[in-house]
Amino acid sequence: MGIGSRVQKKIDKHGEQFQVDGGASGKGFFQLLDMTRARTFLNDAEVATLIRPALMLVTSPDMEVAENDTIARDGRSYLVRKVAVLRFGGVAVTKVVIMD
Repeated sequence: MGIGSRVQKKIDKHGEQFQVDGGASGKGFFQLLDMTRARTFLNDAEVATLIRPALMLVTSPDMEVAENDTIARDGRSYLVRKVAVLRFGGVAVTKVVIMD
């Protein structure tokens, strides 16, 4: 069992439900986006335009989500600003979504 499948099991078991553009649903881990993490994924101009509180979502690498999609969670909608796939040893392990 590789790291990707272990991460996927944790997401499936403990992740929060969300919906992308009113269609596809998935699970993931949400957290408030702090400025250190924001600067990891966004440039200064993008950070300046974030609407607070911004969130970071960690989800499955095969989850279909793209920039400018809308993610619904707990009755609130968020605009996707950036999507990054994190890899370990060349294998996609997780997808990180920055949204506000």
